[in-house]
Amino acid sequence: MKMLKPVLATLGLVFAHASLADTQPAADSPDAPPQGQSSTELGTVEVSAALDRSRDTLSPDIGASQYVFERQTIEQLPLGDSTPLNQILLQAPGVVQDSYGQLHVRGDHADLQYRINGIIIPESISGFGQTLDARVVEKMQLLTGALPAQYGYRTAGIVEITSKPAPDMSGGSIGITTGSFGTFNPEFSLYGNEGRWSYFLTGNFLENDVGIENPTSSRNAIHDHTDQNKGFGYISYLLDDDARPSFMFGTTNNRFQIPDNPGQAPAYALNGVDTFDSSKLDERQREATDFGVLALQGKFGDTNYQVSVGERYTGVKYTPDPIGDLVFNGVAADIDRSNRADTLQADFSTPILGGSHTIRYGLYASGERPVSNSPSLVFPADADGNQTGDTPIVIVDDAPRITAKTYGVYLQDEWNLTDKLTVNYG
Repeated sequence: MKMLKPVLATLGLVFAHASLADTQPAADSPDAPPQGQSSTELGTVEVSAALDRSRDTLSPDIGASQYVFERQTIEQLPLGDSTPLNQILLQAPGVVQDSYGQLHVRGDHADLQYRINGIIIPESISGFGQTLDARVVEKMQLLTGALPAQYGYRTAGIVEITSKPAPDMSGGSIGITTGSFGTFNPEFSLYGNEGRWSYFLTGNFLENDVGIENPTSSRNAIHDHTDQNKGFGYISYLLDDDARPSFMFGTTNNRFQIPDNPGQAPAYALNGVDTFDSSKLDERQREATDFGVLALQGKFGDTNYQVSVGERYTGVKYTPDPIGDLVFNGVAADIDRSNRADTLQADFSTPILGGSHTIRYGLYASGERPVSNSPSLVFPADADGNQTGDTPIVIVDDAPRITAKTYGVYLQDEWNLTDKLTVNYG
């Protein structure tokens, strides 16, 4: 059964202003800067665009099958910027979604690598909600198949996102999407250039009554409300024409009620409980992800580079209905899982031999500290799993504290044999 989709209406407002600092005098104006003056002084937008092109040379797509979503494509979707990221990716061939909203690419479950502006964002613990928002995306590519060497950490596919650039004027937008099933989705964005600074910020809140797929055939699900908050920011500063430090951050806080299926018969006997209405179950899940990345990107000589350090926290908290979970499932587990990751990434590209070869090389390192605490109420049972008592006991299943480390280096050569033939090996 497919989830019922809300009928939506959107109202938005865009505002902008151009200051004197944003407006450049004509070339023949007496106020125009002299020839030879730094292009940074001529305008941060031109320098930022040149550095964006420099960054693009770090991430090849040679040999891979790619499906590209441009900003215009996203805006033309029925929900526009309100479209969940997984729904956008479903437009690509070979991508399907299960009933919990998780993606499968070419038959693989998860195993996707997400990159924003060439920087790897460690994946979150799987859940019902999305971590990233479509309003962040200027362009998104899904790469599958034969991937270049630097993408070796995940094999199902690469989701390469280019965030929205700051335009040559300051401004922003606000909007509200509303519709059926209690849908309410206000959002805002701010952007601009102030001297050497550029910034883009966005945030949105979503609530509706179809957070997870309805397990019944009725139009309105029981106990299926969701509240979802997402925020993203990208701030950069031009040191000079060839160097740009930046800070990128994101936060997500999603809360879900687990929908109920009425009319279910209890499967286990609980002391003091004769019956339980399955439509009164109160199970909930909270999913949170926060990340921040500090990067330095630019070029020296003919070499383009980007070096970044970052941290990501992700956590999932499932709160059971102690009585209901016991009588229907035989176990009521309070599941609390989290993971904190620290990352280091460096990518370089250098053209050689007159540009017929482009050498790309770099490294990636991460250290992750997972935590899993799961105290559970269960019934005593015999060796065959048959219930032997109606008074539950507590089992504490806390995983030992460990640190998982990943190290990788790559070296590859893009060799342009002719205008129509390129070999990439590494």
